[in-house]
Amino acid sequence: MYFALYDFNCKKMKVAILVCTALFAYVLAAPQYTEEYFKVHQECQEDVHYFIANMTVFQELEFEKKKPEDVELPVNFNDHLYCMYVKLFILTNKGTIDEAVAADKLKTFFPENANTQQIVADCSQATANAVNSTIVASSFYFCLLEYFA
Repeated sequence: MYFALYDFNCKKMKVAILVCTALFAYVLAAPQYTEEYFKVHQECQEDVHYFIANMTVFQELEFEKKKPEDVELPVNFNDHLYCMYVKLFILTNKGTIDEAVAADKLKTFFPENANTQQIVADCSQATANAVNSTIVASSFYFCLLEYFA
């Protein structure tokens, strides 16, 4: 009887350790937002033109890893991204991505061993055919999503 109880407790402990490890890995794998990023996000949220009412869109895209076409994007989503990237100085006044700034400011969004400069360069290239700055911002963001931790 004692052995069976001991074996049962060991199995429970193994399951608990496995669950904790998986949860820890999930937390570490999530994009890590900086204080500056949150500050800029709040500034954009304070402007009615850039305000996103339903913030679950970011949860779905960035943490649940849903494809953009499977998420109900607000009509001003591209505008919000434009606001964010301009205020972070990632998007220049010429409507292009400043790759050095982007690599520096977004490095915590990717897994630790990721080549952030290469990701930013690839995603910057993905904006080449964008017709305006808001489309540059959204094209860049949606490309980056593929690499988010």
